[in-house]
Amino acid sequence: RLANIAEQTQDKFVRVRWTIDEEHRQLVDREAIRTLFAGAAELKLDPRVLPAVRSRAEGISRAATLGEKVQRWCGLTDVKPDALLERLSILEALEPQDIADRVVASLESGSAADNGETVASATAEPVTVQPAWQDADQVQNQSSLDWLTDD
Repeated sequence: RLANIAEQTQDKFVRVRWTIDEEHRQLVDREAIRTLFAGAAELKLDPRVLPAVRSRAEGISRAATLGEKVQRWCGLTDVKPDALLERLSILEALEPQDIADRVVASLESGSAADNGETVASATAEPVTVQPAWQDADQVQNQSSLDWLTDD
């Protein structure tokens, strides 16, 4: 469509105006437009970029504690806060290793499944790990010119 219009603009003053969302503005190929209108006496490109509108959760920044912020967010997004607040209190009160130990213990006892939570099951397979220094010794023992004769 733009090519058809460009054919009629020889030796004329042309302004190409478009409106586009901020996140898509890099998709407009200005050089292609300039090429199409190369025969015009003058070309002006006039983009109108619509700013991205991001919704903010009003009042969250005024909340004093992280728990209050979570409650405010839950209220604005229709999410029940109880489970989130419980997990937040665990994160605030316990050390990471203690949290991991509790998760493992709940998986082993099956208590997470009793609470209606989804539990992924996996079978542990033993893995033999070779220390990195053994690999380094093997590499040092090989001749540095082996690659020349390995045909």
